[in-house]
Amino acid sequence: MHVSTIACRLAVHPLKAVFVLALLVRLINLAFLAGNDSFFAEQDAFAYWALGAGLARPESFWPTLVAETDRMPLYPLLLGGIERVFGDAPRMAAILQAVVDAGTCALIAALGALVSPRVGLIAGILAAFSATLIVFSTQILTETVFLFFFTLMLLAGGCFLRHPSNGLAALAGLAGGLALATRPALAPLLAAGIPLVFVAALVQRRGFAAASVATLLFAVGSAAPVAPVWLRNVIHYGSFSLTACASSRPRARTSSSRAAVSAWRAEASCVVASA
Repeated sequence: MHVSTIACRLAVHPLKAVFVLALLVRLINLAFLAGNDSFFAEQDAFAYWALGAGLARPESFWPTLVAETDRMPLYPLLLGGIERVFGDAPRMAAILQAVVDAGTCALIAALGALVSPRVGLIAGILAAFSATLIVFSTQILTETVFLFFFTLMLLAGGCFLRHPSNGLAALAGLAGGLALATRPALAPLLAAGIPLVFVAALVQRRGFAAASVATLLFAVGSAAPVAPVWLRNVIHYGSFSLTACASSRPRARTSSSRAAVSAWRAEASCVVASA
């Protein structure tokens, strides 16, 4: 294929091109990773995989979900679904994260395109080849999922600042809420975003009532994904924080998490052998 033809297609479909390029790079990287240990370079990865194992079993789903207050539940629930379907297969989680991360690269390209199409394409290509993003997409950690929702929030927020609408306000809030359900550190930024939405709507000459509705939609969208977590902490632990009982002994938890992962793998092997 001629170089000019490729350039034309990139110009016509930049987001699709960035997504395909990023996904291809990540799948090639995955192909060179051998064994399951490659997906557990960080200590927290064992804890997340063990949480997923607990959530994958019907008999331990609710006890695990209620008892785990050190971490937000969205990512462990995602891992639980993967382990429920595929068993002890962290590579399947990494493949899903490769798709999510490729989507993040496309969102970064769209965010850059708010400045200019060329800036968007360059930003997307740089993200596609980012070593940091590539490496983290292979790890059983929250970074990939969090960054996807965080970037979606930024994109929706940027579009809202240019052309305010209730749909964009709701999308920005929901994306931020899902990012918050992955990592609690985003809470102050979302709180600061509530008055910003109201002011931005007023600056764009929307009426007070319309600005109030957009602000309400953003606030509700931000709160909805974490409302069950907050209610659980209030009811069961008497705490108004999202992480009611933050652990002060991560090394001990890591050791127990490794043991839980080993037990899960041993049980899975027994089931396969008996079958």
